[in-house]
Amino acid sequence: MKYKLQLNTTGAWKNVIDFDAENLPHIRPAAALLASVGKAKVQVIEADGQPVLFINGSKGEASHA
Repeated sequence: MKYKLQLNTTGAWKNVIDFDAENLPHIRPAAALLASVGKAKVQVIEADGQPVLFINGSKGEASHA
């Protein structure tokens, strides 16, 4: 299965990287770090757009689908 890491700093989601399912355990901590440093919103979605992970860096909140 394919996933996308997306970043939102200005109100629009931007693709950062596409990756395969076996890399998801590595992407989760990296996404959390990226959100906390930049105070951005970060999400991981499946290729079809279904959400897997959402992190709001400015609020320090994470949710998992």
